[in-house]
Amino acid sequence: MPTFFLDNPLGLVSAIAIPILVALYFWQRKATSKIVPAIFLWPAENCSSDAGAKWKITRLPLDFYQFLLAIILLILAAAVPYVVTNQKFPPLNIILDDSMSMQAGKTKEKAIDHIESVARKFPQRRFLVYLAGHKPTLIHDESKLPNLAQIWLPGKSNADLKAALAFAKNNCPNAEYIIVTDHIPTFEIPEDTAYVAFGKSFNNLAIVNAKRNDDKILLELANAGDKQANATLLVNKAQQQLDFKPDEQKSLVVKCDEPIAEIHLKVQDDPLEADNYAILVNDYKPPVNVKIHDGIPEKLKNAIRRTIQTNINLTEKADAQPELIIEPASEDTPHSTSRILWYLPADESAAISDAPIVPVTAHPILDGVPLGNLIWPANHNQQIPGTTLLAQASTTLLAIQNKQNNAFDLTINLHQSLGNVHRNPAWPTLFENIAQYIKANRPGPTQANYTDNESIQLNLHSIDTTKITHATQNSKTTINTDNSKKIVLEATNGLHQFTTESHTWNVAVNTLDPEESDLTNAASFKKDIATQIKFRQATKSNFAWLLALLAILVLIPRFN
Repeated sequence: MPTFFLDNPLGLVSAIAIPILVALYFWQRKATSKIVPAIFLWPAENCSSDAGAKWKITRLPLDFYQFLLAIILLILAAAVPYVVTNQKFPPLNIILDDSMSMQAGKTKEKAIDHIESVARKFPQRRFLVYLAGHKPTLIHDESKLPNLAQIWLPGKSNADLKAALAFAKNNCPNAEYIIVTDHIPTFEIPEDTAYVAFGKSFNNLAIVNAKRNDDKILLELANAGDKQANATLLVNKAQQQLDFKPDEQKSLVVKCDEPIAEIHLKVQDDPLEADNYAILVNDYKPPVNVKIHDGIPEKLKNAIRRTIQTNINLTEKADAQPELIIEPASEDTPHSTSRILWYLPADESAAISDAPIVPVTAHPILDGVPLGNLIWPANHNQQIPGTTLLAQASTTLLAIQNKQNNAFDLTINLHQSLGNVHRNPAWPTLFENIAQYIKANRPGPTQANYTDNESIQLNLHSIDTTKITHATQNSKTTINTDNSKKIVLEATNGLHQFTTESHTWNVAVNTLDPEESDLTNAASFKKDIATQIKFRQATKSNFAWLLALLAILVLIPRFN
């Protein structure tokens, strides 16, 4: 069904000429005088007059109908180019801010009412709906507006509206766009884009950061507002009363011995409850157990053991399964565990070069390792297998070979005198990186606590299973691993549990953001589309000119 879209105001105003024309003609005929030769020639009427007024149909002259037809033709000429069917009307791209602050007050409800009122004007128009989020996502593309209350679920820590607009323009060019949010724009809005904000400034108490290390939990709480407030903090069953001054931030350390800690900040009449809750899983990972081979020289062995004793991520337990074996390269026996293979050149082969030590390949094991002022005696004729990580001139000092199940062989070309390497900050940093790399590649999630802008990663190597059960508060699904070594899932807010035949892991995801919790920046704002995009067909434009020409032809006899 066509819709007459007269967005040109002159097309609408021109229709006023019709009643004006009628009024002028009736006024002109009423005021017209009639000249006769003499009064006695005026026909006398010998009939009695009727009481009251009497309607009479007055025959209007031909030029009235000429003017009326000309006006109608001109109005149609102005309207025809804008007669567009709903199906051919430019698609409307709706960009929804799904950040956490949209839940404050009735922001979301007002936004939905506005979008539906826009959609009602063109019920069969093509609607594309996007969630901005950390990464813009197209969630709807049909000629009917979806139920926004069901698909629009605010809860991200922030939303990149500028990136979402660019994504929509790339996905559907030559269209119209509308951004729906709760704050005034911080970037320039194009002319083909409408921007509406339904935010309102509120005072708000919030948990803005939460970290856990074993039984210790670090919390950062904030009072975003100019009023004093009080709240009750609950960590599982333990609770304490807190008072906040205007714009005050508090840092607290609380203890929790339970594997899962549920944290509530209870506040009366809080406009945003989403940032009053956090859940944290015990992120403790046991240290990496190291086994040192008897063939390692005593001086080197003592230097390694001193490092193990001062690093909480390393341990040496003879009665436990080792995750890292340190042995001379000459003892290279196949093993599925990660190893450090030490090339120990003889005294006559060891040499110290003045060339700088430089990283060759980027790797987490080298992160933050200082390479300045290192004296590294090595065999400069030694061929080292694997991918070179550190080199001095053409000599490989450190190389790595990856094995199955994310294990590795790290080969070190270093004389047992050690130069000054074991007394340099590079030494403990290197061992710390090795420990963290092994811990990050253990079976299961790479970490226990995530934020919603991260992805949950599961390492599945050495796990004898082809299926994993993924349970959340609202759903339970089965993941087919297909022998994959790693699975990456979207991190949605709440507690996630992953279960295999022999393992169970808990993962917590939290939406905490200081800027989103500061509702004093929320505001109302509106910017309409400056230039309406018009989809005109050449035939319609030509027909409009034809109508205008007919209007002129109709008027020509009147002026002859």
